[in-house]
Amino acid sequence: MVGALSPLQGPDGQRQQRLLVRPGFTIVCPYLRGYGRSRGPAPAPAHVPHSKRALAEAMAAVMRRLDTSASGSSVTTAGAAVALRLVLDHPSR
Repeated sequence: MVGALSPLQGPDGQRQQRLLVRPGFTIVCPYLRGYGRSRGPAPAPAHVPHSKRALAEAMAAVMRRLDTSASGSSVTTAGAAVALRLVLDHPSR
């Protein structure tokens, strides 16, 4: 799950948790850099560190570090564009 705000909070998020946890899925729910309580990348010309491609690369790095791949995604707000970029740039993830 990828989102600008914590996508597993509130009634909808709690309902998603119950649906996913029962079958034994592992839930990974990172904030995108610069959203929620996370610190964003330093400002740069052309805002490259803030691009959806850079954020998707960060998500791919998280998945590599956890030695996992996504078999499904649930995304919110800005997370949708990042998830799309992740699928396009890292189809095995």
